[in-house]
Amino acid sequence: MSQATGEEESQPKVAKVTFNPALWLQRRTWVLNQLREHRATSVVDLGCGEGSLLSVLCQPASTIPPKPNSTTATNENKEPTLDIHISHLVGLDIDDESLKIAAEETAPIPEERLYDLALWERPRPRWLDLDVQIWQGGLEVLNGDDDGEKRWFGSRTGDWDAIVSTEVVEHVPNSILPHFIPTTLGVYQPKLLLLTTPNYTFNQLFTAPGVLNTLTGYPDPTGDTDRVFRHHDHKREWTTEEWTEWCEQAGKEWGYDVQVGGIGVSEEDDPWGRTKLAGKASLTAIFKRRELPSNPEERVALEKKREQALLAARQRTTPSTAHKLVAAHHHSTNPSFGTKPTKSTILDGLKAMLEPNGDLGLRCGTADIDELWLQDSIAILCGGDLNLLLDAVETAPPDEWELLKDDLSASFIPNWREKKWAWQVRWKGFVKPPTPEPSSESEKGYDEEEEDCWRSSLDVWRGWADDSWKDEFGRDGEAEIQSSPPTTPSPEEDKGGEAVSDGWGAAPANDWGLVESWNNSGWVTEEPSWT
Repeated sequence: MSQATGEEESQPKVAKVTFNPALWLQRRTWVLNQLREHRATSVVDLGCGEGSLLSVLCQPASTIPPKPNSTTATNENKEPTLDIHISHLVGLDIDDESLKIAAEETAPIPEERLYDLALWERPRPRWLDLDVQIWQGGLEVLNGDDDGEKRWFGSRTGDWDAIVSTEVVEHVPNSILPHFIPTTLGVYQPKLLLLTTPNYTFNQLFTAPGVLNTLTGYPDPTGDTDRVFRHHDHKREWTTEEWTEWCEQAGKEWGYDVQVGGIGVSEEDDPWGRTKLAGKASLTAIFKRRELPSNPEERVALEKKREQALLAARQRTTPSTAHKLVAAHHHSTNPSFGTKPTKSTILDGLKAMLEPNGDLGLRCGTADIDELWLQDSIAILCGGDLNLLLDAVETAPPDEWELLKDDLSASFIPNWREKKWAWQVRWKGFVKPPTPEPSSESEKGYDEEEEDCWRSSLDVWRGWADDSWKDEFGRDGEAEIQSSPPTTPSPEEDKGGEAVSDGWGAAPANDWGLVESWNNSGWVTEEPSWT
């Protein structure tokens, strides 16, 4: 055996580790689900990078927000919902180039540019004013506190619904990390703090047992450990046990309940049977603020600790370290918000939509609530209040209108959608226009095979749900949706991960394995670039 061959065999082999969906997308989904569940309306993204999460949260909700006294506005309500009604949004990072992109991604589209966009590219009507601020500065210093008013990012202590920091804490220098939790939980005191970070325990799947991945990994740059990390800028990567201990200690110290979990399982089984031991690729933590202790001594101790954290943060905040405002945007509510049209006006609008020459004329008088609401004219007519549409149809004369509440809705509507979106409106007064006579013999065959009406998208779901038909691969509706090719990815998605940046958490890391990803030419196999 030659020396070269021996050296090649001694090199650690990079195992194939892939994620479906992509790991960054799983993290994004987890964050959005948490914000939905906790009905967050104000969010701060610490380590926002190029604003990939911020741009998603800038998208308008499909309906008006629930009333404060409504059961749907409380965390006790278990009815799932797609909408996240954000009114205040803040991004903070240290990298100026990334923040320029974040400012662009969160800006409203100028009215003069709307006409250059296709109809499906234009933003939906907005039913809640949104204010966005993009800041540059460090995690360890305060944002605000003018004249000692204790206002952070424009809101008072404890008023922010959620602070999010995904794949950030592993980038924070050792000199800054001790200030992260005291500042976020001790000073800002959000109702909810969401964190994610790479799981070092998972890294063992990238190579054979006992082999450090020095081929594509990065030795700990701090020299504190002999570990090999996923990215050159990582200052640490916690094991599952270390992460749990760090988070639980922080929660106990600052008055928060903590739930630790994980995201991301490899598509491939580990040849050495370590899959279960390795856990998830990314670690997660949910911090929920508790009420102040009922015990007077404990209450005083916590309040004193918070005040000490504030004083220390004030000392770190100087004119040279203070946060700088990069951009501020305002997204305005649609002028129709709050209008109360009569039921007859709403029904007339539906007729115009469902009549043979209307936008949904090929539905033969029956259309899903979902697709009706996607017609901006209907949503604007109802002032963003879906209940007005449902009530108008449900109380209309039964010989003219019917609201179909499909019993199968639970089986074919994704678990994040409310079942009412699967309901259908039937206009019984619809009259199908006569079919024109074919002008030639060659057209007869085509006309005879043409269906009378198009089936709606949810009719297709119903077909899958009741097993009345399957696609050529024999897969049911859910499997087909999961395995469908994605749409053309955004520039960020084309990179395979979070936006590239020199900031805290936006720089992608190597996950050490070949992955399949989608580009404009189709599915390709490439080296991964996300953490």
